[in-house]
Amino acid sequence: MPQVHGASRDAIAYCEKVFGIEANSVTDNPTIFPDENLVLSGGNFHGQPLAIALDFLAIALSEFGSISERRTYQLIHGLRGL
Repeated sequence: MPQVHGASRDAIAYCEKVFGIEANSVTDNPTIFPDENLVLSGGNFHGQPLAIALDFLAIALSEFGSISERRTYQLIHGLRGL
């Protein structure tokens, strides 16, 4: 169990890092109006970094559920002296 939980915690930490980077990143290709001294960010966002991290997060969280299910099964059925 510690090996699975450790791997899942590492995956969650990775996702937190990706979300932090994406939340704090700047948008690319702003529209610049030099005569008006104005810069407008168009928000040319792409969801791929977050999508990959969320897929990874789903896998990590499902592992927690899998471990929990097995432990609950063993408890309910009296296996291993539980």
